Amino acid sequence: RSTLNYRLARIREVCDVDLSSPTVRVNLQIALKLMRLFDDIG
Repeated sequence: RSTLNYRLARIREVCDVDLSSPTVRVNLQIALKLMRLFDDIG
C-alpha cells in the first residue's frame, strides 16, 4: 500500500496533475495506452 501511495505521489509530482479529477485520470490512462501501442508498433 505504501508503494502505491508513493507511486501516485510521484506521478502527481512529475506530471503536475490532480489525480482526484476523473478527466485527468482518463486522459492519463489514454496517454499510457497510446504509448504502449506505439511501443508495440515501432
